[in-house]
Amino acid sequence: MQTLHKPSAQEFNAYYQGYVSLVENDPISSLSKSLNNLLELLEPLTEEQLNFAYGDGKWTIKEVIGHIIDSEIVFMYRAITISREDKTALPGFEQNDWLAASNYTKLPKGTLLNLFKSTRECTLAHLESMDNDMFGLIGIANEHPISVRALIYIMAGHHLHHQRILEYKYITAIG
Repeated sequence: MQTLHKPSAQEFNAYYQGYVSLVENDPISSLSKSLNNLLELLEPLTEEQLNFAYGDGKWTIKEVIGHIIDSEIVFMYRAITISREDKTALPGFEQNDWLAASNYTKLPKGTLLNLFKSTRECTLAHLESMDNDMFGLIGIANEHPISVRALIYIMAGHHLHHQRILEYKYITAIG
């Protein structure tokens, strides 16, 4: 498999440009490296620290991890569906509603981190199984055209975005 080039602006909704622009190199390598980076960042934290939110109305660290998990599953479902040349228009999802209906804040640290790890490992296995022709396929998600390649960049950038927030807004506040 060759290194993926950045998707063109026609391959995704402009809403995702910020995520795509965060990925400097191969997005699959980025997803692989960020798995260990996030686990190393969170492993020393206590349950109490994982339930910390840096402001009113902000998610806790557990909720941020849950959001990364949910988003990755949705993005991968979209990538797999499009890569299989299924022409079904895929729905959007409301992240706040999903999080409110989740159980992430009640999960013990080990369970939450294992869920993140297994989700990421599944993502990486699926991406490794795809070929270059699949990466260029385009489908419709959330009423906009999107390529498999763009979804991979979005996943990697989404993770980087939230990891930076965890590092600079949460971890620094915890001390």
